[in-house]
Amino acid sequence: MADDRSNAGNPSQVPQPLDRCDTLQFVACFTRYNLSQVEQWLREQRLHDGGALEVMWPMIEATQLLQARKTDADVTSICDMCAHLSTSQVLVLLAVVMVMFMF
Repeated sequence: MADDRSNAGNPSQVPQPLDRCDTLQFVACFTRYNLSQVEQWLREQRLHDGGALEVMWPMIEATQLLQARKTDADVTSICDMCAHLSTSQVLVLLAVVMVMFMF
């Protein structure tokens, strides 16, 4: 039986830590997944017509914003994607993301 430690010095076998961009993507995807589970539950309970989904739209858009590309060329698509967020909310989210990448 082979020793499991035989590849210990091989860098391709050592998991690399996530950088900030990967971490942000992971958190956004994880959050979006959880929100989709809540959406599904609301539909199963027939609560989706009572306004509960409308309350969730800003959170859904915020996770989509965190997952989206953020270049000058993408400003129009970001604004279109965030119809339920105010301009100041979008700016605050983008500012937080920028601060994360500075440190």
